[in-house]
Amino acid sequence: MLTEVIAAGMLAFNSGAPQVAPVVTPPSPSQESYRLEDLTVTGRPRDALIRNFVENVADPVPGRKLARWNDPVCVGVVNLGQDLSQYLIDRISDVAADLGVRTGQPGCKANVHIVATDQPREVAARFMSDRKRDLIPNATGVTNRAMRHHFTESDAPIRWWYLSEVVVTQTGQRAFRMPGDTPMEDGRGEEVIFVPKTAPRLTEPYSDSMRQTYIIIDPTQLTHMNSLQLADYLAVVALAQISPTADTESYNSILNAVDDSSAAPSLTQWDRAYLSGLYSATQTPASNAASRLHIRSEIARAADRLSQRAEN
Repeated sequence: MLTEVIAAGMLAFNSGAPQVAPVVTPPSPSQESYRLEDLTVTGRPRDALIRNFVENVADPVPGRKLARWNDPVCVGVVNLGQDLSQYLIDRISDVAADLGVRTGQPGCKANVHIVATDQPREVAARFMSDRKRDLIPNATGVTNRAMRHHFTESDAPIRWWYLSEVVVTQTGQRAFRMPGDTPMEDGRGEEVIFVPKTAPRLTEPYSDSMRQTYIIIDPTQLTHMNSLQLADYLAVVALAQISPTADTESYNSILNAVDDSSAAPSLTQWDRAYLSGLYSATQTPASNAASRLHIRSEIARAADRLSQRAEN
């Protein structure tokens, strides 16, 4: 099983390992951030805030549209205690289900892999070296190779790597043959629809689908976060293609919790609106710009709904 392969050679965390802190520090009164429910202004100021948030956070494969999960999500956790592992699995699965994403049954084969180690850089580099063919297939549009430096060389306590595919929207079938596929079948035995390489762009019948997410965390650098914050942070990273260098400090987002646990106690309205926009968007837009526009529109609608609730 893949998670067992990943676990081999990694530092195991036993019951004496550092645990995630159970207390969240209250926000500082002087801290300023944009909360979605505060965005009651109309016109360009609000639109600019939303556009900047989406542009900072979204990180699709260059030249491709934003990918999302179409297959059932199955979360696997390695090197954490049983209770915390199960909590992370359950919480991430619940967030996915709230978005309409199917989740795998107990015993399913993981496609969201979360690995804990106190040597994240070394493990990521070894992982990339030993499994390069799996993580960087010889195919265009599958990985964002620019993320490799962050995955293997950064000091980040949480790092991630995505694999996505171009698929036929209606069937979920892979649109391109991958290395190792038979001439007319993909790795799952399904017939492959071949799109001419000379096509200037993939239009309505095609979309981008998440296939694998690999996340490496260092619990020794995350003791300031509680279990809910960790789970919600991982949920956002697992379910959307998030830029590892996203600047969200000015926004009320769980993505800030790694640097400051007082920034957000859990998934925020910004985070939920972003994910909702990604998963409610039609997958027929012919461009990445069109899919981002839909997400921005969804965040604006979420702000309007919150404003209306406050008035009532």
